[in-house]
Amino acid sequence: MNTELVHRENNKAFTDSLIVAKEFNKRPTYVHDKIKAFINSENEELRKFGLQTFLQSSYVDETNKTREKFDITEDGFLELAMSFTGDKSRLIRTRFIKAFREALDEINRLYANPPRTDLLKDKRQSHNPMMAALIEMREELHKETKPVHFMCENKLCNGVVTGNYSKADETELSNSNIELLALVRKRNEALLVAGIPYDERKKRLIAFATKHRTKLIECATTT
Repeated sequence: MNTELVHRENNKAFTDSLIVAKEFNKRPTYVHDKIKAFINSENEELRKFGLQTFLQSSYVDETNKTREKFDITEDGFLELAMSFTGDKSRLIRTRFIKAFREALDEINRLYANPPRTDLLKDKRQSHNPMMAALIEMREELHKETKPVHFMCENKLCNGVVTGNYSKADETELSNSNIELLALVRKRNEALLVAGIPYDERKKRLIAFATKHRTKLIECATTT
């Protein structure tokens, strides 16, 4: 695990605003202003996202003064790093993503049982193909795909599985819900490829999840 970029605290992985500023060659105050734009947003959804993914902290500098910093989750980092453009920034971003993946793999090894580890891996691998399908569908409609659209698709799938249309905490998902989330993402990918609109996809995904759960109940009652 690349501890220079990402650190682990129990079963959570974080980077922080000082590391981000250093790696992207930005002033810490510049990075903090970007973060505070989320935390202080007038939009309730963006403000909630900011408070969940940018955690206020502090450190003592070389002059023994207490300074502010923010611990940043993977989702927070991805949103923040989107504003840093250019090939060099993309390369740095991929290094952070790799470091987060390594940290999460380490967390799974330490905290999860073997079946759960495989389920989490399948769930994560289902993410990128679904997003690629979203981009393709929107390109055919001559529409730009922005971070908010990726967020909406994730929330859609999370809501279908958990009933809560927001960011899902892996540590709070049961093994069966992790497995179902991967299946829902794969089904959503197929619906996106077919060009099905959001509202219709939502109905179909809810029906798909209900059918899957019914099968599990039937299997449990006949064994």
